[in-house]
Amino acid sequence: MTSIEDDLAELETLCSEILGEMTKLKKMKPTREREDKITFIRNRIGRSKEVVRSVKVEIRFLSKLEAQPYNERLKKSEGEISQFLTDLEWVEKNEATREDMIQKAEDDKDYKKVLAQGASIQQDDLARLQNMQRQADQMQQMGSEILVEMKAQEDQIKNTTNQVLVVESNLKIASRQARILARNLATDKIILGFILLIVLMIIFIIIYQAVKPKAEDVLGGNAATSLCPVTFATFIIPIMILLFTGTLP
Repeated sequence: MTSIEDDLAELETLCSEILGEMTKLKKMKPTREREDKITFIRNRIGRSKEVVRSVKVEIRFLSKLEAQPYNERLKKSEGEISQFLTDLEWVEKNEATREDMIQKAEDDKDYKKVLAQGASIQQDDLARLQNMQRQADQMQQMGSEILVEMKAQEDQIKNTTNQVLVVESNLKIASRQARILARNLATDKIILGFILLIVLMIIFIIIYQAVKPKAEDVLGGNAATSLCPVTFATFIIPIMILLFTGTLP
């Protein structure tokens, strides 16, 4: 632990030293002293990289929980070293003067301003997306409610259809029974007609029986022949009734 702490302390000291030297370098004009400063900074950066490699090797023997704070400090120092290299390369390549550095600072301010505007636009877009998401959730909820209502209406329509089918079946049964009743009524009328005819025949026979013998006695006819209508009425009429009623549906 002590070795890692010492290395990290040295690394942070080196980063602070390099930062100060870089600040001085940016103010210097292209001279021999400036070149020596660049060489010195490069040596310091090289030493910083060696310390970084040493710390990484030592951290490998620690648990993840123990290594977490060291990794965070190491990551910060590595970022600073990377930035130092970028700035140093830029200085070497462009041979920037103090005025160039000032212009770069102004450009950085403009860049930060553009970034701020971009961040503001991004926030606005995020707010609009969240609003659209809320609207979509509301529409989804409304759609779910509509589906529930449609399901209830579908069930109601099915129940109504079943009721209509039951009513239709009952109507068919009632129509069938009405036809049967109509046939029965027609049959009853026919039976009543035949009964009425039979009654009339019986009445006729009785009248005939009462009148016919007297006429034959006056004329001197045979009284035995007067029994024929009675015999006819006695045997033929019941047979007709039985045959007729037996053949009807």
